[in-house]
Amino acid sequence: MQKHLWFALTALCALLAFTGTAHAQFETGGVYLGPHIGIGSVGGTVAFGGDIEYGITRPGEAGSGRISIGGTLDYWSRSDTYYNYTWVPVGIFGAYHFSLSNRKLDPYLGLGLGYEIVTSSWKNGDNTTSSSASYNSGTYLNLVAGFRYFVSPGFALQARAGLGASLLSVGINFAL
Repeated sequence: MQKHLWFALTALCALLAFTGTAHAQFETGGVYLGPHIGIGSVGGTVAFGGDIEYGITRPGEAGSGRISIGGTLDYWSRSDTYYNYTWVPVGIFGAYHFSLSNRKLDPYLGLGLGYEIVTSSWKNGDNTTSSSASYNSGTYLNLVAGFRYFVSPGFALQARAGLGASLLSVGINFAL
């Protein structure tokens, strides 16, 4: 049910976004917010999440591009006959956005730091549930590479590798 709702909302937002002309780019002082879906989690489970990002420097202050800061939150779970696992990574990141003459594209590289909250349990032979420590909560550090494609000035498609619960994620961003 969650997957169908997410895809329906994404399709609706994409249709609404095609009404404008695409000429936006990542901007200083801009806030970019949106949901994403990820693949490549432990056990091949799909992750759902959201992120927010804020542009903090102007071109020329740190090279020709811009620097941003942001946060991300993901959720995914996995169950089988005996075990139940839930992962909730919460992270912060900084990214460098490269300036291009094509204002529709926003490529970036960054570094993230986060804390992954993991809960796990297993079912005993008498069908009672006990805590399990096969996965533990803890901090993580990762690299991120991604890009946005601005469909309209206030709406972008996003894809990235790294950051959060997944190796690869795709999503949408709204420029506020």
